[in-house]
Amino acid sequence: MKIVGGAALAKLYPDDDEVRPTADVDALFEPVSDVLIVADAMAQDYALRPDWLNSAARPFMARGLAESADDSFHVYAAEPEELIAMKMARGAPQDIDDLRILARHLGITSPARLVQIAYTVYGADSVHLQDGEDSYLLFAEDVLGT
Repeated sequence: MKIVGGAALAKLYPDDDEVRPTADVDALFEPVSDVLIVADAMAQDYALRPDWLNSAARPFMARGLAESADDSFHVYAAEPEELIAMKMARGAPQDIDDLRILARHLGITSPARLVQIAYTVYGADSVHLQDGEDSYLLFAEDVLGT
């Protein structure tokens, strides 16, 4: 299972107090039906929202699941660069703080670098990056406060 969003930030940076809590886990997982059966049981056992585990972010994931050497179930966070690309493409106000955290951990101080990562991950002709490079650069400048 590959997790993205706030849950991925919590897994990547567990000691970072700026990582915000999240009420759900956005993830890519297989086998879908089996995982959702377990997630539903967990929701009932722990009084979680029915959609606490969801694949709503799946269309924005640039990369699929990593290959596993065995049949065991693995949970891992998406790479920081993929998270940057996803959050740059979405460009929502709630993504700004997450992008700041990612940039800080990766030592990124240039708005152009955030844009470059998004285009490297998705590709210049991606349906996820339709607003034009200048638009993403303005968003990245807001993120980094430059």
